[in-house]
Amino acid sequence: MQTKPQFRFMDERSEPSKTKLARALLGAWYGLLGGTAFALVAMFSDRVLFPHLPMGLDWDFYTIFWAWLGPGLLLVGFLTAWWFETWTGLLTGTLAAATVLILSNMPTSAASPFQKIITFVIVFLPAMAICLPLVYFFRWLVQQTFRFRARRGGAVWIAALFLLVIVLGGAGGIGMRMPIRAVNAVTKMDTALQNTPEPGSALLKLTRLEAHRNQPFELFYAKSTYTTQGYDVRAVYEDGYLINCAVVVYSLDSPYITKCEETGP
Repeated sequence: MQTKPQFRFMDERSEPSKTKLARALLGAWYGLLGGTAFALVAMFSDRVLFPHLPMGLDWDFYTIFWAWLGPGLLLVGFLTAWWFETWTGLLTGTLAAATVLILSNMPTSAASPFQKIITFVIVFLPAMAICLPLVYFFRWLVQQTFRFRARRGGAVWIAALFLLVIVLGGAGGIGMRMPIRAVNAVTKMDTALQNTPEPGSALLKLTRLEAHRNQPFELFYAKSTYTTQGYDVRAVYEDGYLINCAVVVYSLDSPYITKCEETGP
């Protein structure tokens, strides 16, 4: 009489290390790919979405941004896929993702080290809740990739998964585009620099601006250190001349320029 084969579920101890490493490296690739797509789209989004404005590329900011996001998500993907048990992978990946998310925002913070530690403790659990869907998505991607590998024509489906990661990462990067109030502030600055300053304008105090009239420049913006209702907009000219102005933007009023400074030739 023919006996039925015996099936056993593979557990953490019986899983080959080679399989575990292959799965973890695949998760790492997904993380790095998604993080890189996010950073690249975020860097160029303002230039693409607002072609009428001479937006500059802040290479220093986005280099640091990618250095946290790219390798950070690589680590998250690796840890999430390393473990055979789903909940172990999700917990480990979520812990790592929340840590990367919080620490990536700390270098630009003016808070003291003690304040940063307190902030880390307070926001850690909410950060884990935010990161859990992303970690689950990485886990799902790896599982689907291994499932498609065993199918005929599975390479097409695996390529589709990689494309999905690029598309979703890029879609997330679009979320870092200029908010509408920043667009209004930058537009105000661009218009003011290309025309004769209005009477009473803060630009009239700049002694070297007239010599740079009609010369090309690039604009950068950041949250204002002068006012809570606006942005600091910086114009950088090709010869190194730099103008930095605080642009006040209220929701119902037209933006106006105040407190301008100039440096360079």
